[in-house]
Amino acid sequence: MSEASFNIGTKLQSVKITPTNINGSNDNLNAYLIVPIQFILRPEKEGYGFDIPSISTKLKLQSTGQFLSETFLQTDMSVGRNGTDRTFSPLFLLNENALQHIEKSRSGDLLFSVEITIQSYLKYIPDVGNGVKFYVPTSIQVDKIQILVNIPRSEWIDKLLPSLGYRNLRLIELPIFHPNITEAYEGIIKEFNLAEKYFNTHDYNKCVGHCRNAMDKLTNSLKAIKEQTKSKTAYNWLKDVNSETMTWIDNVNRATSTITSKSHHAGQDVDFKRYEAESIYMVVLGILHYIGNNGK
Repeated sequence: MSEASFNIGTKLQSVKITPTNINGSNDNLNAYLIVPIQFILRPEKEGYGFDIPSISTKLKLQSTGQFLSETFLQTDMSVGRNGTDRTFSPLFLLNENALQHIEKSRSGDLLFSVEITIQSYLKYIPDVGNGVKFYVPTSIQVDKIQILVNIPRSEWIDKLLPSLGYRNLRLIELPIFHPNITEAYEGIIKEFNLAEKYFNTHDYNKCVGHCRNAMDKLTNSLKAIKEQTKSKTAYNWLKDVNSETMTWIDNVNRATSTITSKSHHAGQDVDFKRYEAESIYMVVLGILHYIGNNGK
């Protein structure tokens, strides 16, 4: 749990955020990080209280200091003799650029800072007898507090990123079936989906390994089609694939063969970096996109 405190008068007040209570949502256009904030507020002394009609919050990425989003909440909190314990859940809008910045900056756990501005209207509550009470304003107080929130890597990747509808990769849609490559193409897409899965979980070695599997399956499938093709009309679109694209794929395979297999060599303690996996992934994506859209 992350916690911060401040004083109203001489009384200590508490604000808490439990990272495991943070959730995400999306509407296919916008993503929202839902951050429940618990306020535990008490009056300074008997006969005094305060109102907090609204609070404003700002979300920042702690590692870079980048401002990400802000909210303004109408709370209508009124703190009297018994105090109050209430939770509000602001929705922080996170656009695609914000999510990409977070992912490019994050190396493990995610550290946010939530800045909360609270404006309090202090009041005196005299009891004039017969249960009659009225409020006498005394002063206005403005407090700005900051809470550091650490979201574990597993929580961010497994729970929050999917709920935000965010995908690190694949900016274009790939067909899940190609009529001329049939079952082999489904196997290629399966490998590519696994590559995407491991990239999103930051396992770059496995990402690259499955990219190579996809390339190998694609190369073998195209060679098989070329050797078994009898009807020039039925596979007329494969002319370019058989010559130019096959040469391209072969060259890419040769050029990346060593680097894509380095993580699988026994005795080598070598890991792929994010940009390496991303680059290899994008090459495979481009080839699959080209093959999947030929003949349409």
